[in-house]
Amino acid sequence: MDTFISRLRERIGVVVAAALCAVCCFGMGIFLAFVMSSQQEAEYQRIEALPEQTAASFANLSTGADALITGTLEDNPEKNAYGHVAYTVETWDVTEPTDEETLYKGNWRRIEVQLPALTVSVDGDEIGTAADSTATFGGALHEEIEEGQGGFAAEYNGRSLKDGSLRIRGVSNGDLVTLIGHKDGSGRLVPEKLYVGSRSQLINDIQTSSKAALWAGILMMVCSPVVLVGGVLAAVLGGKKAK
Repeated sequence: MDTFISRLRERIGVVVAAALCAVCCFGMGIFLAFVMSSQQEAEYQRIEALPEQTAASFANLSTGADALITGTLEDNPEKNAYGHVAYTVETWDVTEPTDEETLYKGNWRRIEVQLPALTVSVDGDEIGTAADSTATFGGALHEEIEEGQGGFAAEYNGRSLKDGSLRIRGVSNGDLVTLIGHKDGSGRLVPEKLYVGSRSQLINDIQTSSKAALWAGILMMVCSPVVLVGGVLAAVLGGKKAK
C-alpha cells in the first residue's frame, strides 16, 4: 500500500511539474508574441513616421519635438583608450549551475554609460547633441573585451570568459550613426537612442526583432500543451513500467 501511494505521489508530481512548465511556456509565449512584439512594432511605426532631418529642418523644429538624424561623427574628443567618443561598459556576471544544469551561465550587466555632447555631420552641416546617460546603444558598435579574474567562467561568442570581465562597446569619429530623440531649448538633440548605421538599417533591425519575438511566442504557446501531454504520458507510462 505504501509503495502504491508513493508511486501515485510521484506520478502526480510529474503531472504537476509538467503543468507548471506548460503554464510558464504559455505565459512566456504570450509575453513575446503580444507584449515584446507589440513594443517593437510600436517603435518601428514611430521611427517610420520620423523623417531624417537636415541641419536646416532641425533648426526649424520647435522645442520638445521628436527628431531623427543620420550623419557621421566628426571632431569629437576620444573618451577612452579605444578611441570611442561615446561608449557603454558592461560586466560579465557568471552564475553557478543549478542541480538541473551542468553549464555555467553568464550575462552582461551595464555599469556605465558615457554619452557626452557630440557633433554629427549631416550633409556637410553640423548638428549638436546633448549629453545623456540614459540613452540606449545599438547597431554595429565597436566592441572590446577586458578579461576578468573571477573564479568562474562561461561561454561568450565561442570563448570562455571569466566572471568580472568587461565589455566596452562604443562609437568613434567617422562612424555613420542614427540618433533619435527630441530637440531641447538650446537647439540640441537630446538622444534616447544611438544606433550605428542608417535609418533603413535601424528599421530593418526592429522589424526583424519584432517578427522573431512574434514567432518565438507563437511557437512557445503551441508547445505548451505538448509539454503538458508529455508530462501526463510520462506519468502514466512510467507508472505502468513500475508495476
